[in-house]
Amino acid sequence: MATTFATASFARCNKTINDNLAYMSDPSVVTLSQMPSEFRLPTLGDAFLEASTDPFSKSRGKRFYDVAALWQEVTSKNGDVDTETARQFVNDWLSGVFANDAGITDPRARQGLNALGFETVITLYEKISQSDAKGNSLYLRELNRALDLPDSFYEKRIETVARLFDDSQRAWMEQKWQHALNEGRLPSHAGSFADAMAEELENRPIWSAADAKRRIQLLQFLCDCFSDSLGESRVKMGLFNGKPGLKGFYMHKTDKNEEVIGLNVMEISNFQACVGIIMHERQHASQQRLADDYRAGKIGKTHPDYMAARIFAANGNSGGYINGDKDAGMNGYRFQPLEQDAHNAGRIAEYMVYKTYARRPGIYTERHVRPAPAAPAQRLAS
Repeated sequence: MATTFATASFARCNKTINDNLAYMSDPSVVTLSQMPSEFRLPTLGDAFLEASTDPFSKSRGKRFYDVAALWQEVTSKNGDVDTETARQFVNDWLSGVFANDAGITDPRARQGLNALGFETVITLYEKISQSDAKGNSLYLRELNRALDLPDSFYEKRIETVARLFDDSQRAWMEQKWQHALNEGRLPSHAGSFADAMAEELENRPIWSAADAKRRIQLLQFLCDCFSDSLGESRVKMGLFNGKPGLKGFYMHKTDKNEEVIGLNVMEISNFQACVGIIMHERQHASQQRLADDYRAGKIGKTHPDYMAARIFAANGNSGGYINGDKDAGMNGYRFQPLEQDAHNAGRIAEYMVYKTYARRPGIYTERHVRPAPAAPAQRLAS
């Protein structure tokens, strides 16, 4: 998960895993972060958003008691209206007000939101996501569906992740490995990068602090290599003691103005899964960079990443991210652009790292197979 508002303090880790491992006391090796409150799933209570069922609820703006006037206001401006008007428009669409109003002859009123076209839908999303009003997630979930981003959008986004673990990158990774050894960033390792990866992929139980130390160093190395391959600044990785279910998180800025990735200490026993978690969260860091550049006006319509930057900026607004609350459901969380992109990145990383570096070759699960470039587009997150 990505946020620009979360804060956390990294402190010494003194927890245990499986009652067998006393964690290292050296905070420079393994650190512990406190899970930020923003990543705990919110509870909205039993109240369902009033506007979703009652088209004349208190959320209706006084300017638009006339349904036809509201329709004309939004469609004539391609959705470029104020936040409350955008909320009211989506509310009335979802509750069937437009479809049942005799004064609206536009056939789109009886079709889905995607009948409005991409530009209007994304603009509505941007307007609604500017506020954090209760029930936003309900509207945003439906607008996400209406965007219906093509499979090629997500396929292009994960190419850099797949390439990092591709067999053609072995020599480059070995070179980076030697540099890291020479710089003292891997003091617990000996031998080649391929040997280290193969050993960890065997998923032997972690019985000692030394085993855990090597694993964390290797995961940080992979994260650094991905940053270097993109020409982006490196992201610090640490551990947090979280409840099962939250595997990791990404924080754009901590209280120390650091950019960090947190890995749940409960997940460390499975190296292959850790790679997926780290690359999932690292993908959020890349999304954040695109969104920041878009908001700063550095990415315009002619930029090759314009569409991704605009979508991620809207999804990452303070009121635009769906945490999986009761109204939107976990599908609202899972299939928003930020998370669909990051989940795809994590899944392809898990597949590629096993395919390339495991001593026992094979595809560990069919759903992780990456389609050939010439194959028809597939919904990677399905």
